[in-house]
Amino acid sequence: MADQDVADFLAAFEAGDKNKDGTLNTGEFIRLMVVLGVPGGADRARAVLRQINKNGDAVVTQQEYFQAIKQLSVPTTQIRQMKQIFDIFDHDQTGWASKKDVINGLGELGVPIEGELKENLEKLDANKDGKIWFPDFLRVQLNI
Repeated sequence: MADQDVADFLAAFEAGDKNKDGTLNTGEFIRLMVVLGVPGGADRARAVLRQINKNGDAVVTQQEYFQAIKQLSVPTTQIRQMKQIFDIFDHDQTGWASKKDVINGLGELGVPIEGELKENLEKLDANKDGKIWFPDFLRVQLNI
């Protein structure tokens, strides 16, 4: 797997890890696989989950996740598209963008910052430090 693919899939893992404990529960894993466009959808994701989660703890580690990615032939298309958009705002390519840059950039693109978009931008800066992390951006954009 190419380095960029690893980085993209790691960002998706972190986006799917809603409670940020470093794992995905069964529901988070299946939803993430479906959102990413796994061939065979939820049924195929469940079948692979049974294969990779040998200890039966219903928790998917990063190692198990990457095993599943390989088995499921998960496309990177959606992640790449979101990363290209995010990179417009991430001027130093650190995986972080300032909320101000995102708002200004969207404004320059003619996107009004109001309503649901404004609410989502606030969610993206959950700790109110003025920065948006790519996995959080991905989580909101993919609605996971």
